[in-house]
Amino acid sequence: PLVHGSSAKPAVARESLWYHSSFLIMAEAMGMGVLGIPHATAQIGWVWGLTACVAFGLVSTYSSLLLGRVKNDAFAQADSAHLGSPR
Repeated sequence: PLVHGSSAKPAVARESLWYHSSFLIMAEAMGMGVLGIPHATAQIGWVWGLTACVAFGLVSTYSSLLLGRVKNDAFAQADSAHLGSPR
């Protein structure tokens, strides 16, 4: 126990690099969905399960491309509005 006058060292805050944190966030987000795929495929069959996985993969890819495009445009507009026209 930490008592006044004890010789215990204070706790050090843990720090992680940005790629450690992003890996953990991605693993958390994808983990639960990936664990449900076998059950869903067993319920609807191999053909529909594979079709659904491919379809959701294509939709996910398309939406990430749109999100990247919007993000890049929005940051460029915000930068030019804040700093003036690009050089």
